[in-house]
Amino acid sequence: MNSRAQPSDPDVDSPDEEELRARGESGTIRTALATLAMFAHMLLKAGVQLIVLPLYLQYLPRPAFGLWTLFQSGSNYLLLLDMGFGQSVMNLTGEAYARGDRARVKAVLASAFFLSLGIVSALVAVLWIVVPLAPIPWALPESSTFASAHQAILLGLVMATLTLARVPLLIFLGALAGLRDLAWRHFFELVLPFLFVAAIYAVLVLGGGVPGLMLVTSSLLLVVTAGAWPLLRYRHPFLNLRPSYYDPALARFIFINSLHFLPISLSILLQREILNLLVATFCPLSTLPQVYLLLTIFKVMLPVPLNVISSALQPYVIKFSSLGEDDKVELLLQLLLKWGMVVSFVLGIDTCLLGTDIISAWLDSSMLLGSSFFLVFAVGLLGDAVVSAPTYLAVALNRHRKLSRVVLSVSFASTCAAGAAAWLLPTPPLPTIVFTFLGTGLLLNLSLIPTTVETALNLPRRMILRTSMAALVRLLLLVALPSVSIHALLPDRLLARILLAAAASIASVLLAWSAILEGPERDWLAERARSAMKIVFFRRL
Repeated sequence: MNSRAQPSDPDVDSPDEEELRARGESGTIRTALATLAMFAHMLLKAGVQLIVLPLYLQYLPRPAFGLWTLFQSGSNYLLLLDMGFGQSVMNLTGEAYARGDRARVKAVLASAFFLSLGIVSALVAVLWIVVPLAPIPWALPESSTFASAHQAILLGLVMATLTLARVPLLIFLGALAGLRDLAWRHFFELVLPFLFVAAIYAVLVLGGGVPGLMLVTSSLLLVVTAGAWPLLRYRHPFLNLRPSYYDPALARFIFINSLHFLPISLSILLQREILNLLVATFCPLSTLPQVYLLLTIFKVMLPVPLNVISSALQPYVIKFSSLGEDDKVELLLQLLLKWGMVVSFVLGIDTCLLGTDIISAWLDSSMLLGSSFFLVFAVGLLGDAVVSAPTYLAVALNRHRKLSRVVLSVSFASTCAAGAAAWLLPTPPLPTIVFTFLGTGLLLNLSLIPTTVETALNLPRRMILRTSMAALVRLLLLVALPSVSIHALLPDRLLARILLAAAASIASVLLAWSAILEGPERDWLAERARSAMKIVFFRRL
């Protein structure tokens, strides 16, 4: 059951709602700004790939591009050392801030930061001692990529150190979310894509190759992340990181609680990165950019609308849970499920129908893997939508332990199945790896997640299945046939087809979204919209 809000303590500062009113800020406006900022940030982050992929193909040989992809994957795995500290800080500071308990907020922040700093420092020391003694675990694709094996080891250690140095700083981003400053957090992060593209362009034009990319990108990410602490202090001057605020008992709780977030983070990373490693193991490195492209489209770019809405609502799910408003939590889950189904369905159809032409014009036809790959990825995207919504809610409510184990088990089973199929079956390894990995994950998710959600969130699994299946049936009738018909009538010019398809997709999303909503859901959304309109037009921001 959800924890109830505790009575105010006379020695504790007043709740943040009073502070917001004193500032002239509105929770509704902050939610809207946070959503817009997050949407812009994720679009820019995904859009970076639209720019850098042609640069990679122009300035890097295919094997070197594949090697850089592996370095990026390794860097992402190192960030798992965060172990969910950022999410724990977000949840704990959000609960304390809702009660006005600033002392608790400071204790959570200091305990998490110093704990993470100690873990990272120890790991960095171990890496610099152990890695130089170990053989390089990959074959350098070209002699010109690195000057020597020693250079590869040194640059790998520097990149790993710069990446790990970001881990304690990510806690400040979690605190910004917990203190309901999502808009500031994502406005802060908006600068990164522009700097990232400029840095990559400069490195490639100047001939820095993979070594230059390793140093420049990891340094840039560290510098930008370090700016989160000054921003957090500016927004909340009462915060500081005095060692006296470190609470060993609280640090142990954060560590144990964060370990339960780790399987979810690892699972998401496996879904996005493990195909790269599998392909690199069983296929030539030159094929890796094609898989990287599909993963970028279906695992990074297309899920943006669902991830934006789900992330923006997380702080308010925490608030509703703290106040015991379970009906609103269930309502949000149903809305997120339906929103994810609609967006994933429409975008999946558009990508299948236009993806080949767009990639041929944007990059070149050699980056294509065939229409069957688009279809399989699109079906997998639809399955991800069913899993994502309850996962976001479970994480926000700290009821994710069993769900995290199931999600990680599914990713691990998919990885093992794909590897075994590529090893044992005589079929071409690339289709075998991709189809087996995505198909296994889809079947296991749809069979296990509803039951797990029933246990974790105390919500009937029939609701998850009924909501998802009803939405899918209506989408097949409302979107699939009209979309195919519209695409068949589009002009031959690619730009005109893209613009008209985009307009038709937006209309399809809005119409389908409206059609699958129930009466109470429409009423609740209409009430929120009326409240926002009143604030925008009748109050000073």
